[in-house]
Amino acid sequence: MTNPKTALRKSLFAALSALYAREVPLYDKLLETVRDVNGRIAARDPARLPPGRTVDDISAERHGAIRLGKPEEIRDMARFFACLDMMPVDFYNLAEAGAKSQPVISTAFRPLLDADHRVFCSLLMTDAFAPAMRRRVESALRERRIFSDTLLRLIEKSETAGGLAGGDAETFVAEATALFAWRGTARDQSLYRALVDERFNIAADIACFPNPHLNHLTPNSLDIDELYAEMTRRLQGPYAHLPHRGMKDSIEGPPRRAAPILLRQTAYNALDEDVVFTKTDGARVEATHRARFGEIEQRGAAMTPAGRRLYDEALADAESAADRKSAFARIPDDFEALRRERLAYFRYSRAAHAARAYVPAESLPDALAAGTVVAHPIRYEDFLPVSAAGIFASNLGQYGTRRETTETVSYTKERLEGYLETNITEAYSLYAAEENASLREVIDSDGRTAFP
Repeated sequence: MTNPKTALRKSLFAALSALYAREVPLYDKLLETVRDVNGRIAARDPARLPPGRTVDDISAERHGAIRLGKPEEIRDMARFFACLDMMPVDFYNLAEAGAKSQPVISTAFRPLLDADHRVFCSLLMTDAFAPAMRRRVESALRERRIFSDTLLRLIEKSETAGGLAGGDAETFVAEATALFAWRGTARDQSLYRALVDERFNIAADIACFPNPHLNHLTPNSLDIDELYAEMTRRLQGPYAHLPHRGMKDSIEGPPRRAAPILLRQTAYNALDEDVVFTKTDGARVEATHRARFGEIEQRGAAMTPAGRRLYDEALADAESAADRKSAFARIPDDFEALRRERLAYFRYSRAAHAARAYVPAESLPDALAAGTVVAHPIRYEDFLPVSAAGIFASNLGQYGTRRETTETVSYTKERLEGYLETNITEAYSLYAAEENASLREVIDSDGRTAFP
């Protein structure tokens, strides 16, 4: 029997995809291109598909992004996502993302197992502003209510009943779709202009709008380089007559590799969209706003803490390296080397011809060499703060923000957990648990311990 929360999640993201295709120029064309390229890649190299996933599965995955302005908003958003079996995983401090920093802290809501959809959720840190600006931003947000009474009632019902079905599920999807829709209205244009002039574009996108409209709803590509090239070709060919500003000039994350790791992201650039501002005196004025874009991602292997340290060191070196790819040469570009050196997580299984066989723990390397046991990299389901900040910055036309306040401010996981009123799960623990569970399926009962 299908988990009602899983069914509700799939229904909502299908509805959000249809919504975004209506709202954002080129998004339907991006989805078409992603499906075409994924089909081509899978036909050429079926091993590129994660175990148990089809081209349809991969092409239907979405990663959304929203931005919130108040602690109570992210608290209720956590309750909302729990109705979809999506929990907060990992803490991201984008205020410490170097040259690409943004005044937000974030988490990602996703299923803890078999993630198919995820939403990167950022909270504006108003204490990053000088006192006068902070007061203006907090005043603009004070009366904002993003959840309808109907949606709050359904959240409470799901919490009590363990899920929603029938008419309740349909109403939940409709109300949730409206929650994330683009409304084309905003308020306090003078605050908007002041924030943009101070290079706080992301704050303007939060403080002056009535709801957390989707900033992107990212499809998953099996090969982002091929997708980037194909989308560029189509923007210059069959899609050239459609309004667009071309592709982002780079791909965020690690360089192209034979053994993909972590996450790579790019996008076609955001367009100016019409918006009607209501000024503080009640007058209405037409303007434009740039925030929403068509992001694309490719997910590689999840790295262990040791592997992630290597990646972070390489990323730091790449900032000043003449050849960016050379900075990442310290990371083995081979899945077996990544496994052997414990730099990435793997899922172990018995080969089809050895389905009934167990192996002693000490014989696992021999079993892998003989093909009795096979190891597949566990896919990375999470995010990279510098890459996320880079995507935000490039589409906002603004790189890096400075903290205006001189007071010492601590942005920590514990602080965000306090706002959420729930714990944030560490992604490493999820990957390690998945790896160890798979090892228990293949290792003889006398040696069923975590792989060293």
